[in-house]
Amino acid sequence: MVSSEVLGEEFPSRAGAAFNSREAARAAADYVMANTGIAAQQIQIMAPGDTQAVRKLEPDSPGIARTLVRSHSILGTAGLGLGLILAAMLILFDIAPFSLNPAYTVLVAAFLGATAGLLLGGLVTLRPDHDRLIVRAQEAIDNGKWFVLVLARDHHEEQRASAALENTNNHVVGTF
Repeated sequence: MVSSEVLGEEFPSRAGAAFNSREAARAAADYVMANTGIAAQQIQIMAPGDTQAVRKLEPDSPGIARTLVRSHSILGTAGLGLGLILAAMLILFDIAPFSLNPAYTVLVAAFLGATAGLLLGGLVTLRPDHDRLIVRAQEAIDNGKWFVLVLARDHHEEQRASAALENTNNHVVGTF
């Protein structure tokens, strides 16, 4: 689970399930609202062949851009800091190759730490936790099913939505 300081999306978590009919999807959406306190604006129902499905699955483009900037800034800086701490420890513990070339040690450790942080920031921005849900939703609407998507403000809200959806469908998919 990624910290909310790193993510810039209003609804970073998701839960969803496929249904065979409009009525079943509507009933599931109503059940989620009634049992979780999640607002109707946070629930999307996608019909078979829905041409706006991609937009509904990832509705917050500015939030994704904020996530990109935040994740790279925060994690790149954290990686840089950890690299500098590692360099200091290697030099202070008088480990020969590192203490003999302290400037080189600091430069390399800072570079590697910052690079690792930036790579992690890129991974966070890609949101691999959303892939499984997006694929499942696309498969459902391409195969004539209805898909109920709940946009959650945090992981706890996503867990409540998943639990509610599980009462209406055994095949719930969520993000982490």
